[in-house]
Amino acid sequence: MDERGASILIALLFFLVCALVGGVVLTAASVGTGQLVDYEKSQQAYYSTTSAAELLRDEIVDGTCTISGDVYECSLADGNASMQEYLAGAVKAVNLALPAAALSTPQPSASAQFKVNAPVGAADMVAVSAQLTMGGAKANNPFDIRIAFSPASYDGAVGNYQVVLTIPASCLYDETGTTLQKVTWKDAMTTKTERTKVDG
Repeated sequence: MDERGASILIALLFFLVCALVGGVVLTAASVGTGQLVDYEKSQQAYYSTTSAAELLRDEIVDGTCTISGDVYECSLADGNASMQEYLAGAVKAVNLALPAAALSTPQPSASAQFKVNAPVGAADMVAVSAQLTMGGAKANNPFDIRIAFSPASYDGAVGNYQVVLTIPASCLYDETGTTLQKVTWKDAMTTKTERTKVDG
């Protein structure tokens, strides 16, 4: 019996099986590579937002705002003039909005949105935007600070993280308990959440 035709069929079948196995391996490798790229983007976005939160935390914690009449003057650890000016304006806005009889009600707030610039030498840092709010409904003290950081332009599929920095305030009032003299920001808490479309 002639087996030459059967040998060709077996060879073709073996080639087909090898081609299918090779295709599956290449597909799995390309999917795995894509997931690693998405994971790397996600981690870079998270590290960038965390670094921005740590940068502002170190800047604001132990900072003070002193009030003398109509003069509001803030002093921060690194002397960032624009942040000192903003915080002084925010303390003034919240303080003037507080009714003298209800100093403990956290109704008034002041807020601003800005971008956190990458430090020199951090070329791979993702741009980060921040939303700073003083007071408001989520605050225990009208002068508490809450800053929500998120990647400004992140398009990864893995996760879109938001880092929230909360800095509680302690207040010093005059002997009558009605005139604010000094606000000090101590401690800080950083939390990570999954950013949703509603958050920004």
